Amino acid sequence: MKRFLLIFLCLSFVLEGFTQVYVVDENFDNLTVPALPEGWTTTTNFDIGFRTEEGNNSDYTNASGLNNVLIRNSDSTGTYTFYSPVFSTVGLIDVQMIWGSRVSTNFLPSGSATPILEFSPNGGVSWTQLSYSESEGGSIWGLVNGGVPIALPAEAFENPNVQIRWTVNIISHPDGTYRMDDVKVWGTENPYVNLRLLVNMLFQPIGGEDIYTAGDFNGWDTGSAVMTDIGGSIYEYVVPVLRNSEVKFRFYNGSTIGSEIVPEACGIDDGLGLGLARSITIGLNDTVYGPVCFGECENCVIIEPVFVQFSAQVDMSQQVVSPEGVYIVGNFGDGTTEQSILMTAAAGNVFAASVEVLEGTTLNYRFQNGSSSAGLEIVPPSCGVANAANEFLREAFIGTENFVADTVCFSECAACIVQSIEENVQSLGLWPNPASEFVQVHLPMSSASGSIQVFGSDGRLIQQLPVSSSLTLLNLSELSSGIYVIVSECDGRVYRNTLVVNTESTKN
Repeated sequence: MKRFLLIFLCLSFVLEGFTQVYVVDENFDNLTVPALPEGWTTTTNFDIGFRTEEGNNSDYTNASGLNNVLIRNSDSTGTYTFYSPVFSTVGLIDVQMIWGSRVSTNFLPSGSATPILEFSPNGGVSWTQLSYSESEGGSIWGLVNGGVPIALPAEAFENPNVQIRWTVNIISHPDGTYRMDDVKVWGTENPYVNLRLLVNMLFQPIGGEDIYTAGDFNGWDTGSAVMTDIGGSIYEYVVPVLRNSEVKFRFYNGSTIGSEIVPEACGIDDGLGLGLARSITIGLNDTVYGPVCFGECENCVIIEPVFVQFSAQVDMSQQVVSPEGVYIVGNFGDGTTEQSILMTAAAGNVFAASVEVLEGTTLNYRFQNGSSSAGLEIVPPSCGVANAANEFLREAFIGTENFVADTVCFSECAACIVQSIEENVQSLGLWPNPASEFVQVHLPMSSASGSIQVFGSDGRLIQQLPVSSSLTLLNLSELSSGIYVIVSECDGRVYRNTLVVNTESTKN
């Protein structure tokens, strides 16, 4: 109760310093009678209604004299209404009105009645009757309501569509008139305007408490100004503040510990020793602040991801390509999840792939022979970066433009060294072929040093043993039936042949 009393006293004190503004001040002079001023209208019966007339000048204090508006008992019996123009009270409160009237001695005895006064807050759509008093007869001019202004309802404050009307019931009689003059409507300049605060909580976790604001307008009470969720992560609070003032405030995610940290770029000392606060200068009109992102100077910005194309090629000419194909494995897309993408066979033994990668991403990737991780290439340390498992991966920084990586040899840092088949790759002698238990590997030389490698149809290395002569006996007991590729590298030369293993024949 004390708080409301304090607010009322402060408002009363403020109002004393603001100007009264007239929105209607009509004395009906400077007209050619019986015309009404522009915007003033009347209902009529047989073309008779309220109209202006010269003479019978009003003589109360500050009366304008000259013309006035009247309705006569000698007019046709019926109801007559006199309308003011629609007027605006925007910027005004405490709206009041008054006018001067003269009720002739013979007006009321005829059965006619003084006007019913009504007010409309919506330009004549609906009406509310207002109480006031008239001087009951006597043919004497005077201000209505004993000279005390008639207070209009609060709906007439800050309203662009206010209208007034007077309605009189006439009982036809030879004598008697009702006259009115000097219609005045005024209000007091509203010292307050509405400040609408908007905060965007898009990037903030919302706990069990509400979103609040606090500032000069509520004594920095962090638990009283609950903001309203109006959708789209925006919260709103509307508060009346004084015109031509500066308001400091902050937003709170929760009533106590959730205060935002206002950036220096849009902050000002709060004067309480608690750091920076937001600030806004209030002018003469309603003001909107925001929306701003909680703890930031501007509204929250959702940065849409921008993807560019990463293209890579691998040369598999020195590998037995798995029938499952060749893959590139890496943190493609948004850079957070490892993906495996099947590459497309290009010219020769080169395989290519293009993938979408988020710009600004550091991409780590490897090539893979077959769909299993067992076929991952071994990237040389000289061109790789180690991961958490101490495995080396290729790396490329993807900027804002499409990126094309150099073609590299599988498990190498650079392109494959191309040599002619006649010079470097020769046929490897295998006998018997098909074989079941053992196969003889013949190298076309009297002595050799190197190795023999056995690859499965999926490209996986299954077996490897050293070569010490031109004839090597290869044990097939650990192999299942299928097609294998036997490769030998000896003295800088490569020998290759396909071996068919049929272990079923050993069981018959």
